[in-house]
Amino acid sequence: AYALITMGSLEVDGRLEELPADKIALLNKVMADMDRGHRVVCSDDDAFTGKPLPKCLYVDYPADSATARRGIAKHIALFNWTDQPQCIGYAAAQIGLSGHEKLADFWTGETLDLPGGNLCAWLAPRSAKLYVASPAQS
Repeated sequence: AYALITMGSLEVDGRLEELPADKIALLNKVMADMDRGHRVVCSDDDAFTGKPLPKCLYVDYPADSATARRGIAKHIALFNWTDQPQCIGYAAAQIGLSGHEKLADFWTGETLDLPGGNLCAWLAPRSAKLYVASPAQS
């Protein structure tokens, strides 16, 4: 999640020919969304004033980007860097959403609602959630 959202390095090695088809599909999904060169936004004040580990990062894709042309307006990642479970949430506007976008879990494709105009997730220790937002519905 961190490599994809920050558009950082992603190294893949090992005996890929031995991976089951479902794992290859996940790898292909990540590789398809590695659209480089777009600004990463941090919505987490604590990352600037407290512990420098962001709880939320997102990328808005310009309309002419490869990712936007595939129907993805943005990726949003939530992180729990601690050894304790955490509920992490942001108002839609705080993470650049109007509240009308189609939001889905990156890995499962499960569609999510924004209850009360908020994106909230319960994260296990040392875990992350990655979301895909499709353009706002009119």
